[in-house]
Amino acid sequence: MSPESHFNTRRRPGRTALPPEYEPVAVSTDRYAARRSTLMRTHRGQQVDALLVTNVTNVSYLTGFTGDSSSLLVGGKTAILISDGRYTQQIEEECPDIEAEIRPGTETMPAATARVAQRLKLGKLGFESGSTTVQAWEQLRERAKSL
Repeated sequence: MSPESHFNTRRRPGRTALPPEYEPVAVSTDRYAARRSTLMRTHRGQQVDALLVTNVTNVSYLTGFTGDSSSLLVGGKTAILISDGRYTQQIEEECPDIEAEIRPGTETMPAATARVAQRLKLGKLGFESGSTTVQAWEQLRERAKSL
């Protein structure tokens, strides 16, 4: 028996078929909304208006988004995924319940985050100290005077 004999033999050109147990499965966006809600409940005592999630693994865990170069602002009933134009369609498909802020290629992530924070009138923002650099935080604070 060849190694591929148990695989589906119908294939699209250039693509190896996967066994049924490895095919993509639709996941309810409720799972991610519940995770974001739990995150905010755990940080309720810290008196922050929102949390800035920058670690790609954590962004994915909280949103279902599998791309990179993105950040998530989550607070109260608000969740905004900040990314660039490369991921517009992917965000629409993977995160239909989340508002997306697509930054132009000329705008840095801290500048885009600051713009969104000002639009939301955020006063106190929590962030992931393990993945947000001091430089990025300082750039964000320079641009968003309310933080």
